[in-house]
Amino acid sequence: MDKNFSRECDIAITSGDIEKIDELINQLKNLEENTERSPLLTHIWYCISNLYSTKARIFCEDISNWRNQTFPVYTVQSTNYMRRAYREYFRNNNVGMCFEIQTNLANIYHRFCRDIEAISLWSFDYSKAINSDSMFVAPFNKARTLIVLNSYLGFPYNADYSMEAYRLIKELSNNKNSIFHNRIRQEIDTTSWVAELLQWGNRFKEKHMALKYVSEQIKFDCIKEKEYRDWCLQNTLFINPLNDITQETIAAKDTLEFPNYIVEVGEGPFLSVAFSDIKNRFCKARYLFYSGLHEKYPNWLEKDLYLTSSLDLVDFSTNTENIKMAFKLCFGILDSIVVLLDKYFETNYNGNIYFKPTCLQKIFQNIQNPYIDALFWLSCDLTDSSKLKDWQVPNPDAYILRILRNNLEHGWVRISETNLHIWKGKHDYAKSITKEELEVTTMEVFRYTRCAIMYLIFAVTYNEKFRNLDNHEMVANMEVPQYIP
Repeated sequence: MDKNFSRECDIAITSGDIEKIDELINQLKNLEENTERSPLLTHIWYCISNLYSTKARIFCEDISNWRNQTFPVYTVQSTNYMRRAYREYFRNNNVGMCFEIQTNLANIYHRFCRDIEAISLWSFDYSKAINSDSMFVAPFNKARTLIVLNSYLGFPYNADYSMEAYRLIKELSNNKNSIFHNRIRQEIDTTSWVAELLQWGNRFKEKHMALKYVSEQIKFDCIKEKEYRDWCLQNTLFINPLNDITQETIAAKDTLEFPNYIVEVGEGPFLSVAFSDIKNRFCKARYLFYSGLHEKYPNWLEKDLYLTSSLDLVDFSTNTENIKMAFKLCFGILDSIVVLLDKYFETNYNGNIYFKPTCLQKIFQNIQNPYIDALFWLSCDLTDSSKLKDWQVPNPDAYILRILRNNLEHGWVRISETNLHIWKGKHDYAKSITKEELEVTTMEVFRYTRCAIMYLIFAVTYNEKFRNLDNHEMVANMEVPQYIP
């Protein structure tokens, strides 16, 4: 694909010429079928995604219309192709367009109200993103989103999110003369929240110093604990909003709790306890995953088991079994999240509850909440339903995760290091993958589940913040008891 083709795409996007956009999409899809080179495929998918995104904007698609089964077709297709591009450059270390792809994908996640995922992708490097809009768009959008999330977070997270937003805006403000993105330059000069951030800058500096000081004072009981918590920090696996903006030790705790909510007099804190169960299961599964990756188990655990080999280096090790169990435990938490929200919103749904788009659609179709939107679209990332068309699935690898879960739960998964097959496979019903594929996929499930837990909290907080209370209703605060192990 030459520069002229890319230029045609840019012109069509700028002009909003629907006929030209459709023509280019068809041409690019034909080119895709005859292309095997990774860098070129990345560029093709990137362009297709941007063309679909333009169509979504022109037709004013609403991502919340899943409630009435009017799917934002072009937005979903844009997401699918941008994720293909992201996957391809990530797997093949194609750095050429990485910032543009990451920024555009983050912007798409933001449209789906999946702000936790967007935050992690809005990264930038001024030294590598020269002459790219992403070097300005990414930090600005990230700062603005942090301020929005601020309103759903209590102390101390809100102050730390404001501090991070300030750091990003301050850096943009210092480089304002080099910003060639007109909208961002204008908003930095005129927007009230930007002015407020810059005004309180010194306070945020002091907060940042205090954060680093507190982090330096934290001690762990042993080296193993430090190694484990460092691994969680680096992979953003703590149930703690601070871990989304920092890897300082202060974020190495699972501190997020169920928000304050209104119940009838005499009602116990059962939803808070249910959330504690979800968080506890996640943390236990997380350590099981870590131990499967890093622990050394005694040989006698695997001795005298009399296991059959398929002669393809099948792996029955304790480490691998722990990772498989961690995968199942973590995936199962997603269903529990939907159950908790069903009870909180009192939808009185009588059917079986699963973390699937069809189920969320039935339960929450009458509830307008941006973070219910986020959970719905996250569930679409995990579906393998044959009833869904390609344009309804924003994740091109969705079926891999769900099928692996189904095989782990109901069939069996053979972990082997080779594709060599000694015998015919008439009765081989196993899902066969390598240990590396299992590890990568399990990490993906943990990140999905962590995000879902965060969106659960945001959904409840959003509802409590905007619910209309009866003028005659009296509300009293009650201290929730803490479990002491």
